[in-house]
Amino acid sequence: MDVLLWLVPTAVATVVACAYAGWAGHRQQVEARADRRPSAADDAASRARLGVALAKPLPRRAGHVASQRVEPATGVAVRRTPVQEPAPRGEKLTG
Repeated sequence: MDVLLWLVPTAVATVVACAYAGWAGHRQQVEARADRRPSAADDAASRARLGVALAKPLPRRAGHVASQRVEPATGVAVRRTPVQEPAPRGEKLTG
């Protein structure tokens, strides 16, 4: 228990700093809200902008893209070997 006592001042300082930051941020938001209250003209203008944006036609899709076959992940790396063509008939293989 004595080993963890050094955490107490750090925890207290953290809680005090968080409380102060929350209080200061809230106070600034309240002051900013009091300075700028939306008016009826702002509301009408924003509705007009929304109406213009909704009236625009939607962009067309680019066209059909064929989906690629997804190979299952097995976790094993497989090295593909090149396909060898069979020797023509009638010829002897040397080697």
